Amino acid sequence: MKFQGKIFLEDVLKGKSVERRFRLTSRWATGFHLQFVDAFTDTILQGQSLTTSQAIISAGGNFELGFFSPGKSTKYYVGIWYKKISEQTIVWVANRDYSFTNPSVVLTVSTDGNLEILEGKISYKMTSISSNSNTSATLLDSGNLVLRNKKSDVLWESFDYPSDTLLPGMKLGYDKRAGKTWSMVSWKSAEDPSPGDFSLQSTLMELARFLASKDPTVLD
Repeated sequence: MKFQGKIFLEDVLKGKSVERRFRLTSRWATGFHLQFVDAFTDTILQGQSLTTSQAIISAGGNFELGFFSPGKSTKYYVGIWYKKISEQTIVWVANRDYSFTNPSVVLTVSTDGNLEILEGKISYKMTSISSNSNTSATLLDSGNLVLRNKKSDVLWESFDYPSDTLLPGMKLGYDKRAGKTWSMVSWKSAEDPSPGDFSLQSTLMELARFLASKDPTVLD
């Protein structure tokens, strides 16, 4: 089941630039040498890194990926947001369950081909793929971050791991053959993107029926 997009009425009333999206909220209001990425690129090559002062931008300028600190928080997260909206609107967060506090933290495509966040000796693996060839991470105009090999095969994509927002092309549902579930989980608060109280997903038996619950186990 693919999401086709939704416009928030509150954005229209406030005169904001409108993008199609669906957001699940807790409240219905409000070791190796690193090479840095080039400016105005949409891709992080293997061995390159992205600092807290840098970002990559999708080819058409729709989305941007980089480090952000929500609200007054001093913690760093890797996220994706709309490039053409002046008010930063986060649509995806990589390290929801593990924040960083050191501004020297970097995002890199490591020597083993995986996306990794590094802060000194601390390593947070965003992906765990096995690849015998060079890989690169590209931000697409759909807002999807894809990790590909030199043949352009997609080895991993952020669309398989929604945060609290569904973009056109994302899914909610269950793939029985792959044993994969796509669901959304709200932020804990406006300044804390870690998993919150509410989740949205479809049941296995009734794919068209959606439930929002504080206890995700009711969907099992």
